[in-house]
Amino acid sequence: LAIADAADLPMILYNVPSRTGVNLALSQLVRLAEHPRIVAIKEASGDISRVADITATFGDRLMVYSGNDAELLPTLSLGGIGLISVISNLYPAETVSIYRLFTEGETKEAAKAAARLLPMIRLMFAETNPSPIKYAMSLTGICTDEMRLPMAPPSPALCDRIKAAMAELS
Repeated sequence: LAIADAADLPMILYNVPSRTGVNLALSQLVRLAEHPRIVAIKEASGDISRVADITATFGDRLMVYSGNDAELLPTLSLGGIGLISVISNLYPAETVSIYRLFTEGETKEAAKAAARLLPMIRLMFAETNPSPIKYAMSLTGICTDEMRLPMAPPSPALCDRIKAAMAELS
């Protein structure tokens, strides 16, 4: 709360237990959501029932974003409003299309589009992120594949799988 008190801008809580080792308890969210500058949460626990609990508990007081690309559609269906994404760095139009199809009521088409990206999404997390996405983006010329310590490049085997998946999506 001290950070929210000191900030001048709206804030998004990040619940990413795989990175932090801590899963924000719902009781903690109740207290945090009372702060006027805390307006949203990136929920990346991988527990879709938790998204349901958060949207049911906080309604319009706390916007919920999926923090996992593969959970965009379930999050939207439970009242979430969007995605803080990795895959959209590589496939922005496709990611936006999934969102638009869902919000326009074309849920079966949204599911098909999401299923098409799912193998690539899985590859982006097969090894420590952000190495896989940076490597994939380097193949498009967006950036280099250079990594600085403590990060390491993806394994040669994963690089081959990423290249093949990108070719298949083309």
